[in-house]
Amino acid sequence: MRATDILRCGFCSLLISVFASNAQAEGGYFGIEGGLAFADIRADDTAQVLVNTFGGSVAYEYDAATLSGRISGGYGFNEMVGLEVGYFFTGDFDATYNGLSGGGVVYSAVETYSATGLDLSVLLHPMSGGFFLRLGMHNSEVEGVGTFNVPGLGSASAAATVSGTGLLVGLGYD
Repeated sequence: MRATDILRCGFCSLLISVFASNAQAEGGYFGIEGGLAFADIRADDTAQVLVNTFGGSVAYEYDAATLSGRISGGYGFNEMVGLEVGYFFTGDFDATYNGLSGGGVVYSAVETYSATGLDLSVLLHPMSGGFFLRLGMHNSEVEGVGTFNVPGLGSASAAATVSGTGLLVGLGYD
């Protein structure tokens, strides 16, 4: 899995509001949210690359979800329109690989990915009730670190960071 693939597939996040004042009211507010982030880090593709490169077989485990959070603040101009800025982050998505090459050499590899970012959005409450539409943009950064180890021979590590900006669209209920 490459960091660019996480940005391309996006993080799907389920956030539950822990504390937030009513965004429909006029004035400022603050929010803290926590939940789960889901991502396909394509561990099966990495395992196949290892088998194609070294032969033999490889067993692997990976995280499909991790904890995530978001801190936000905003201002409600009136009951229908507000502006919000937020900072989001995830825990680590880990993948571990243990292989045996075609020549009988044992090896292992570990990958770890995490994401952070800023978002800015306009909140529109088109009807009475708690439903809202969120439109804006985000700037996200994904960091990846990997280590490959052959016992008795040594190890190698690599790290990469990728960032990107994109459209933010959401529906919600207060």
